[in-house]
Amino acid sequence: MEEWVAAKLLELGYDPQSGRAGGHQDVWGISNGAPAAFLFGGRVITRTSNITTVLQDDNLLVSNARYGDLVSLYISPLAKRFYDEGINMKEIPANDKRYLQDVVLNKFCLVVDDARKNNVATFEFWTKGEMLYVPKRS
Repeated sequence: MEEWVAAKLLELGYDPQSGRAGGHQDVWGISNGAPAAFLFGGRVITRTSNITTVLQDDNLLVSNARYGDLVSLYISPLAKRFYDEGINMKEIPANDKRYLQDVVLNKFCLVVDDARKNNVATFEFWTKGEMLYVPKRS
């Protein structure tokens, strides 16, 4: 791991020394409020409300914020300072269903449906190289 990457993770409140090889299940856990981040290189395509957003970077960071039963999911380039420069899905209620779909070697989708089974958002992850799961500092 590059030195600036470890320094940036520390700055954001994560513990790179406790990091481990990550996988698609970690993204699912973070979307459910796990206090951690997922770092990878590649591309994310988001489809929500008939709007498609593409984000690509060598170091993309998936993180969250939890407020009671609500979880906000953030995907942003690690080098950026503000979440607004990435993708932000605010207020995922606990009764929304989150699941993984189309899991193959370098691609998987995180799908969010509401209680009526209407699709709220689909995040399509195209990964390359190292994937890292980094817990919050205690």
